[in-house]
Amino acid sequence: MDVSTEAIELARERAQRLEVGGLRFTVQDAENLEGFEDGVFDAVFSLSCLRYLRDPSKAMGEGYRVAKPGGRFVVDFPNKSSPWFSLVKPLFGIKLHIHDNRFSGQEVADFMVDAGFTDVRTTKLLFTPRKLPGPLLPVFKIIDRVCERIPGAKELAGIVMCVGTK
Repeated sequence: MDVSTEAIELARERAQRLEVGGLRFTVQDAENLEGFEDGVFDAVFSLSCLRYLRDPSKAMGEGYRVAKPGGRFVVDFPNKSSPWFSLVKPLFGIKLHIHDNRFSGQEVADFMVDAGFTDVRTTKLLFTPRKLPGPLLPVFKIIDRVCERIPGAKELAGIVMCVGTK
């Protein structure tokens, strides 16, 4: 599901090329999943999507609505404590997306609880982005492995992942 017709067409083409069947592709707005009935999905996940919405909490509410009882919702957001977005990206000339919402782990967890999810858990992930200049990738992968083991360093990780149960 994507709000972009072009993105859906690219996904269809990729699935066909990779011979992945049994998928349904649809143009939908995550803040208004009118094309889906209540409680139809075992799991709902959003990777690098809700961060660009005007009202991510509304989309989480829709995720709750379309999840089956006992279903899970998994979402990620950029960590607002991460220096990646305020220091590193600009240093390497990588433009920030104008509508990129960044949140703390607690804020994301609060969105999930407010939507109705229980057993809400968050974690922060260090990651090496693909947009980094090629020769720096091995260095950053080593930095990721080291920093994940340093107490407190995870608070500066790039991504907040959150899961909740309906």
